[in-house]
Amino acid sequence: MPEPSTSSSLHGAIRRLWLAAAGVSSPYRLRSVTTLGRRPRVRGVPVVKNAGRITIGDDFQLDSWPVCSHLVTGRSGVIEVGNRVSIGAGAAISSEVSVQIRDGARLGGSVMIMDTDFHDRKDFSASTPGAPVVIEEGARLGRGVTVLKGAHIGREAWIAPGSVVSGVVPAGACARGVPARLFAEIGGPGANGAPAKGARSGDTVDRIRAVVAETFQVSLPDPADGPEQIPAWDSLGALRLLLALEEEFGVVLPDTLGSARSIVELGDVVAGRLREA
Repeated sequence: MPEPSTSSSLHGAIRRLWLAAAGVSSPYRLRSVTTLGRRPRVRGVPVVKNAGRITIGDDFQLDSWPVCSHLVTGRSGVIEVGNRVSIGAGAAISSEVSVQIRDGARLGGSVMIMDTDFHDRKDFSASTPGAPVVIEEGARLGRGVTVLKGAHIGREAWIAPGSVVSGVVPAGACARGVPARLFAEIGGPGANGAPAKGARSGDTVDRIRAVVAETFQVSLPDPADGPEQIPAWDSLGALRLLLALEEEFGVVLPDTLGSARSIVELGDVVAGRLREA
Protein backbone atom coordinates (compact mmCIF):
# COMPACT_ATOMS: atom_id res chain seq x y z
CA MET A 1 0.00 0.00 0.00
CA PRO A 2 1.33 3.49 -0.81
CA GLU A 3 2.08 5.92 1.97
CA PRO A 4 -0.76 8.41 2.68
CA SER A 5 1.37 11.31 1.43
CA THR A 6 2.06 9.50 -1.85
CA SER A 7 -1.61 8.65 -2.27
CA SER A 8 -2.56 12.25 -1.54
CA SER A 9 -0.05 13.55 -4.09
CA LEU A 10 -1.32 11.09 -6.69
CA HIS A 11 -4.91 12.07 -5.98
CA GLY A 12 -3.99 15.75 -6.31
CA ALA A 13 -2.24 15.18 -9.63
CA ILE A 14 -5.21 13.24 -11.00
CA ARG A 15 -7.58 15.97 -9.83
CA ARG A 16 -5.49 18.69 -11.53
CA LEU A 17 -5.49 16.73 -14.78
CA TRP A 18 -9.25 16.26 -14.55
CA LEU A 19 -9.78 19.96 -13.89
CA ALA A 20 -7.65 20.85 -16.90
CA ALA A 21 -9.57 18.47 -19.17
CA ALA A 22 -12.92 19.66 -17.86
CA GLY A 23 -11.99 23.30 -18.30
CA VAL A 24 -12.82 24.23 -14.71
CA SER A 25 -11.96 27.86 -14.02
CA SER A 26 -9.37 28.68 -11.39
CA PRO A 27 -7.68 32.06 -10.69
CA TYR A 28 -4.82 30.00 -9.16
CA ARG A 29 -3.62 29.32 -12.69
CA LEU A 30 -2.86 33.04 -13.01
CA ARG A 31 -1.16 33.34 -9.63
CA SER A 32 2.06 34.62 -11.23
CA VAL A 33 0.48 37.77 -12.66
CA THR A 34 1.13 41.05 -10.88
CA THR A 35 -2.49 42.24 -10.75
CA LEU A 36 -5.59 40.18 -11.55
CA GLY A 37 -9.09 41.61 -11.95
CA ARG A 38 -12.41 40.09 -10.97
CA ARG A 39 -14.12 37.06 -12.48
CA PRO A 40 -11.27 35.59 -14.53
CA ARG A 41 -12.04 32.42 -16.42
CA VAL A 42 -9.33 30.03 -17.52
CA ARG A 43 -9.71 26.79 -19.44
CA GLY A 44 -6.73 24.47 -19.26
CA VAL A 45 -3.38 25.27 -17.66
CA PRO A 46 -1.51 28.25 -19.19
CA VAL A 47 2.20 28.92 -18.81
CA VAL A 48 2.77 32.27 -17.07
CA LYS A 49 6.38 33.42 -16.62
CA ASN A 50 6.42 36.90 -15.17
CA ALA A 51 9.86 38.40 -14.65
CA GLY A 52 8.48 41.90 -15.30
CA ARG A 53 4.86 42.98 -14.84
CA ILE A 54 1.54 41.51 -16.00
CA THR A 55 -1.74 43.26 -15.20
CA ILE A 56 -5.13 41.82 -16.15
CA GLY A 57 -8.53 43.50 -15.89
CA ASP A 58 -11.99 42.18 -15.08
CA ASP A 59 -13.83 39.37 -16.90
CA PHE A 60 -10.69 37.99 -18.53
CA GLN A 61 -11.12 34.76 -20.54
CA LEU A 62 -8.12 32.62 -21.45
CA ASP A 63 -8.38 29.32 -23.29
CA SER A 64 -5.40 27.01 -22.83
CA TRP A 65 -6.92 23.71 -23.90
CA PRO A 66 -6.11 21.55 -25.80
CA VAL A 67 -3.11 23.73 -26.78
CA CYS A 68 -1.33 25.59 -23.99
CA SER A 69 -1.26 29.41 -24.01
CA HIS A 70 1.76 31.43 -22.81
CA LEU A 71 2.14 34.82 -21.14
CA VAL A 72 5.81 35.75 -20.70
CA THR A 73 7.60 38.94 -19.62
CA GLY A 74 11.31 39.66 -19.38
CA ARG A 75 12.80 41.81 -16.64
CA SER A 76 11.74 45.04 -18.38
CA GLY A 77 8.65 43.62 -20.04
CA VAL A 78 5.06 44.67 -19.37
CA ILE A 79 1.85 42.99 -20.50
CA GLU A 80 -1.27 45.05 -19.80
CA VAL A 81 -4.63 43.40 -20.46
CA GLY A 82 -7.83 45.41 -20.16
CA ASN A 83 -11.34 44.40 -19.16
CA ARG A 84 -13.42 41.81 -21.05
CA VAL A 85 -10.47 40.53 -23.10
CA SER A 86 -10.70 37.03 -24.58
CA ILE A 87 -7.74 34.95 -25.78
CA GLY A 88 -7.99 31.63 -27.60
CA ALA A 89 -6.03 28.42 -27.04
CA GLY A 90 -2.40 28.21 -28.12
CA ALA A 91 -1.79 31.95 -27.89
CA ALA A 92 1.72 33.20 -27.08
CA ILE A 93 2.30 36.73 -25.79
CA SER A 94 5.86 37.79 -24.97
CA SER A 95 7.11 41.17 -23.82
CA GLU A 96 10.53 42.67 -23.26
CA VAL A 97 9.16 46.24 -23.55
CA SER A 98 5.38 46.69 -23.56
CA VAL A 99 2.32 44.89 -24.91
CA GLN A 100 -1.07 46.56 -24.36
CA ILE A 101 -4.32 44.69 -25.08
CA ARG A 102 -7.15 47.06 -24.33
CA ASP A 103 -10.78 46.57 -23.27
CA GLY A 104 -12.94 44.17 -25.25
CA ALA A 105 -10.21 42.90 -27.58
CA ARG A 106 -10.64 39.35 -28.84
CA LEU A 107 -7.72 37.17 -29.86
CA GLY A 108 -8.23 33.90 -31.69
CA GLY A 109 -6.37 30.67 -31.11
CA SER A 110 -2.63 30.42 -31.85
CA VAL A 111 -2.18 34.21 -31.96
CA MET A 112 1.43 35.28 -31.37
CA ILE A 113 2.38 38.74 -30.07
CA MET A 114 5.96 39.89 -29.43
CA ASP A 115 7.52 43.31 -28.95
CA THR A 116 11.09 42.29 -29.82
CA ASP A 117 12.98 40.16 -32.36
CA PHE A 118 14.90 38.58 -29.46
CA HIS A 119 18.22 38.62 -31.35
CA ASP A 120 20.11 40.42 -34.07
CA ARG A 121 19.97 38.71 -37.47
CA LYS A 122 23.77 39.04 -37.83
CA ASP A 123 24.66 38.20 -34.26
CA PHE A 124 22.34 35.71 -32.56
CA SER A 125 23.98 36.36 -29.19
CA ALA A 126 23.13 40.08 -29.29
CA SER A 127 19.79 41.50 -28.20
CA THR A 128 17.86 43.98 -30.33
CA PRO A 129 15.73 46.95 -29.26
CA GLY A 130 12.06 46.25 -28.86
CA ALA A 131 9.08 48.48 -29.68
CA PRO A 132 5.73 48.63 -27.88
CA VAL A 133 2.72 46.78 -29.27
CA VAL A 134 -0.77 48.22 -28.86
CA ILE A 135 -4.06 46.45 -29.58
CA GLU A 136 -6.85 48.92 -29.01
CA GLU A 137 -10.40 48.53 -27.69
CA GLY A 138 -12.61 46.02 -29.44
CA ALA A 139 -9.99 44.86 -31.96
CA ARG A 140 -10.37 41.30 -33.22
CA LEU A 141 -7.54 39.04 -34.29
CA GLY A 142 -8.35 35.83 -36.16
CA ARG A 143 -6.73 32.50 -35.60
CA GLY A 144 -2.98 32.29 -36.22
CA VAL A 145 -2.37 36.04 -36.46
CA THR A 146 1.20 37.16 -35.68
CA VAL A 147 1.76 40.67 -34.29
CA LEU A 148 5.33 41.95 -34.51
CA LYS A 149 7.15 44.63 -32.54
CA GLY A 150 5.94 48.20 -33.07
CA ALA A 151 2.53 47.14 -34.38
CA HIS A 152 -0.49 49.27 -33.51
CA ILE A 153 -3.94 47.81 -34.21
CA GLY A 154 -6.68 50.41 -33.99
CA ARG A 155 -9.99 50.38 -32.17
CA GLU A 156 -12.44 47.75 -33.50
CA ALA A 157 -10.07 46.77 -36.33
CA TRP A 158 -10.28 43.23 -37.69
CA ILE A 159 -7.27 41.11 -38.68
CA ALA A 160 -7.95 38.10 -40.90
CA PRO A 161 -6.69 34.66 -39.77
CA GLY A 162 -3.06 33.85 -40.56
CA SER A 163 -2.05 37.46 -41.14
CA VAL A 164 1.18 39.09 -39.96
CA VAL A 165 0.89 42.65 -38.61
CA SER A 166 4.05 44.74 -38.55
CA GLY A 167 2.76 48.32 -38.76
CA VAL A 168 -0.31 50.43 -38.09
CA VAL A 169 -3.86 49.23 -38.77
CA PRO A 170 -6.30 52.17 -38.48
CA ALA A 171 -9.37 52.10 -36.25
CA GLY A 172 -12.25 50.17 -37.78
CA ALA A 173 -10.14 48.87 -40.66
CA CYS A 174 -9.84 45.31 -41.91
CA ALA A 175 -6.48 43.83 -42.85
CA ARG A 176 -5.17 40.51 -44.09
CA GLY A 177 -2.10 38.93 -45.62
CA VAL A 178 1.63 38.62 -45.01
CA PRO A 179 2.32 41.39 -44.30
CA ALA A 180 -1.21 42.48 -43.44
CA ARG A 181 -2.68 45.06 -45.82
CA LEU A 182 -5.98 46.89 -45.71
CA PHE A 183 -8.88 45.71 -47.82
CA ALA A 184 -12.12 47.62 -48.32
CA GLU A 185 -14.87 45.14 -49.14
CA ILE A 186 -15.11 42.33 -46.65
CA GLY A 187 -18.58 41.22 -47.72
CA GLY A 188 -18.25 41.31 -51.51
CA PRO A 189 -17.49 38.46 -53.92
CA GLY A 190 -14.14 36.79 -53.36
CA ALA A 191 -13.64 38.06 -49.81
CA ASN A 192 -12.83 34.89 -47.87
CA GLY A 193 -15.46 33.11 -49.91
CA ALA A 194 -18.22 35.40 -48.65
CA PRO A 195 -21.29 35.66 -50.87
CA ALA A 196 -22.24 38.86 -52.62
CA LYS A 197 -25.00 41.11 -51.33
CA GLY A 198 -28.40 39.56 -51.58
CA ALA A 199 -27.23 36.01 -50.95
CA ARG A 200 -30.06 33.75 -49.85
CA SER A 201 -30.47 33.36 -46.10
CA GLY A 202 -30.91 29.58 -46.51
CA ASP A 203 -27.41 29.34 -47.97
CA THR A 204 -26.09 31.34 -45.02
CA VAL A 205 -27.73 29.04 -42.47
CA ASP A 206 -26.33 25.94 -44.21
CA ARG A 207 -22.82 27.40 -44.09
CA ILE A 208 -23.26 28.29 -40.41
CA ARG A 209 -24.39 24.73 -39.66
CA ALA A 210 -21.16 23.46 -41.23
CA VAL A 211 -19.06 25.92 -39.21
CA VAL A 212 -20.83 24.92 -35.98
CA ALA A 213 -20.22 21.23 -36.71
CA GLU A 214 -16.51 21.83 -37.37
CA THR A 215 -16.00 24.20 -34.41
CA PHE A 216 -17.61 21.92 -31.84
CA GLN A 217 -16.75 18.58 -33.50
CA VAL A 218 -20.38 17.45 -33.72
CA SER A 219 -22.56 16.04 -36.48
CA LEU A 220 -24.37 18.54 -38.73
CA PRO A 221 -26.82 20.26 -36.34
CA ASP A 222 -30.43 21.19 -36.92
CA PRO A 223 -31.05 24.90 -37.69
CA ALA A 224 -33.02 25.17 -34.44
CA ASP A 225 -30.13 23.82 -32.33
CA GLY A 226 -28.23 26.11 -29.98
CA PRO A 227 -26.29 26.07 -26.69
CA GLU A 228 -28.88 23.87 -24.99
CA GLN A 229 -28.39 21.11 -27.57
CA ILE A 230 -24.60 21.56 -28.01
CA PRO A 231 -22.78 21.50 -24.62
CA ALA A 232 -19.51 22.89 -26.04
CA TRP A 233 -21.39 26.06 -27.06
CA ASP A 234 -20.64 27.81 -23.76
CA SER A 235 -19.21 31.33 -23.33
CA LEU A 236 -15.74 30.32 -24.50
CA GLY A 237 -17.27 28.18 -27.22
CA ALA A 238 -19.31 31.17 -28.38
CA LEU A 239 -16.07 33.12 -28.79
CA ARG A 240 -14.54 30.34 -30.87
CA LEU A 241 -17.69 30.19 -32.98
CA LEU A 242 -17.75 33.96 -33.50
CA LEU A 243 -14.16 33.96 -34.75
CA ALA A 244 -14.83 30.98 -37.01
CA LEU A 245 -17.89 32.68 -38.50
CA GLU A 246 -15.94 35.89 -39.09
CA GLU A 247 -13.31 33.85 -40.91
CA GLU A 248 -15.91 31.97 -42.96
CA PHE A 249 -17.95 35.01 -44.07
CA GLY A 250 -15.32 37.75 -43.99
CA VAL A 251 -17.41 40.10 -41.86
CA VAL A 252 -17.03 41.67 -38.43
CA LEU A 253 -19.82 40.37 -36.21
CA PRO A 254 -21.31 42.16 -33.17
CA ASP A 255 -20.72 41.13 -29.56
CA THR A 256 -24.44 40.35 -29.26
CA LEU A 257 -23.85 37.26 -31.39
CA GLY A 258 -22.83 35.49 -28.18
CA SER A 259 -26.43 35.70 -26.92
CA ALA A 260 -27.89 33.89 -29.95
CA ARG A 261 -29.90 30.85 -28.88
CA SER A 262 -30.01 28.97 -32.18
CA ILE A 263 -28.34 28.62 -35.55
CA VAL A 264 -31.30 30.40 -37.13
CA GLU A 265 -30.63 33.44 -34.93
CA LEU A 266 -26.97 33.34 -35.96
CA GLY A 267 -28.11 33.29 -39.57
CA ASP A 268 -30.20 36.43 -39.08
CA VAL A 269 -27.21 38.32 -37.62
CA VAL A 270 -24.74 37.16 -40.27
CA ALA A 271 -27.17 37.82 -43.13
CA GLY A 272 -27.75 41.34 -41.81
CA ARG A 273 -24.02 42.06 -41.77
CA LEU A 274 -23.63 40.69 -45.30
CA ARG A 275 -26.37 43.02 -46.52
CA GLU A 276 -24.66 45.98 -44.85
CA ALA A 277 -21.24 45.18 -46.35
